[in-house]
Amino acid sequence: MQKGVIILKKILKIGGYVRVSHEEQKKFGYSINAQIEEIKKWCEKNNHHLFNMYVDEGYSASNMKRPQLQAMLNDLPKLDAIVFTRLDRLSRNVFEANSMLQLFEKNDVSMIAISEDSINTSTAHGRFIFNLKVNLAQHELDKGSERIKAVFDYKVKDGQPITGTQPYGYKIATINNKKQIVFDDDVKQIVLDSFDYFKKHHSI
Repeated sequence: MQKGVIILKKILKIGGYVRVSHEEQKKFGYSINAQIEEIKKWCEKNNHHLFNMYVDEGYSASNMKRPQLQAMLNDLPKLDAIVFTRLDRLSRNVFEANSMLQLFEKNDVSMIAISEDSINTSTAHGRFIFNLKVNLAQHELDKGSERIKAVFDYKVKDGQPITGTQPYGYKIATINNKKQIVFDDDVKQIVLDSFDYFKKHHSI
């Protein structure tokens, strides 16, 4: 570099993306405001311009049906980079994460996870780490779904409720310290008469 020549760092136009599901808020205490503050501080520290903050509160990362995510994707032509705290804030679905990556690359927009090392899709290494971590994130999501399904299958076989709402004619009762689905005696006969009528006349 020639003496006296100053290389100016490019000021990026940033879209900040923030997401938390109701379950994550309740179980882990994940905070929308904490994510917003992290992104703002990162932009200030690196002298980048925060164009807009896109906030999806109460949405899962398992699909792209999130209003602010869609708004952010529509704004890609106006942006240089999308910044989020961790990759699982953006996506935990391999196919959809890579679909987004293609959209970002088409618009020359990078993805940067500020709380995870090496996730910056403007580099080959960053793209490799991105694909590795999104695969791991989906693996954890799939394992969780399998565990929940196994628990629900066991409860159904054991006559236990899996939701607080039961069909008309049934209610939840505690028997031997275990919740069970039982007939609601107040309306049981109405339900039985309805089924008998249907079997007899074949008409609702």
